[in-house]
Amino acid sequence: MTQNAIQNQILANAIGLIAFDGFNASTLARAAAKAGFDRDDVAMAFPRGVIDLAVCYAAQVDQRLLDRLEEMDLPSMKIRTRIATALKTRIALLASERETYRRLIQFFAQPGHVIEASKSLYRSVDAIWLAAGDTATDYNFYSKRLILAGVISSATLFWLQDDSEAFAQTDAFIDRRIDDVMQFEKAKAKLTEKLHQLPDIAGFLGRLRYGGLR
Repeated sequence: MTQNAIQNQILANAIGLIAFDGFNASTLARAAAKAGFDRDDVAMAFPRGVIDLAVCYAAQVDQRLLDRLEEMDLPSMKIRTRIATALKTRIALLASERETYRRLIQFFAQPGHVIEASKSLYRSVDAIWLAAGDTATDYNFYSKRLILAGVISSATLFWLQDDSEAFAQTDAFIDRRIDDVMQFEKAKAKLTEKLHQLPDIAGFLGRLRYGGLR
């Protein structure tokens, strides 16, 4: 059996346990036992132990989202709608696993897990932008992902406290955050345009200094 297959089976048994007991060695061992695997199997599937279990779960959430988005007609939507749809779909997919995901956030928030948390967040935002059809290769590639990372983080924290029906308040929060981002991008574009229209002050001063003006 492949490493990926063992990971998936152990993770399937771990999700319910994590909701109550969190990400720890005991949870991993019990999930493996329920799936019929021994210590050697666990060592092969999760070489770094619990941290690999957390990373595996986060990656699975991303893949489930991508699979669902492929069933949708994203290209027919405006880009802001694509991103909003992706974020709302992500929340809907996690509806029955909110406590498990809360435990993931708590686990990743620990000081020793910051690097893996950052990598996981990057993979999530990158997957969403690629699914949305992003083809940027310049500085926008990074700025888009940085902005979306902020939106996902704040929306996730809001969702973890949301008790509205079908998380309607979280959906509204996502719409507001994306509206804020779009307004910022419009303002930035206008500012950039105005800056390009300004005189070349540096060049002007240079000509003054070296006698370029007569």
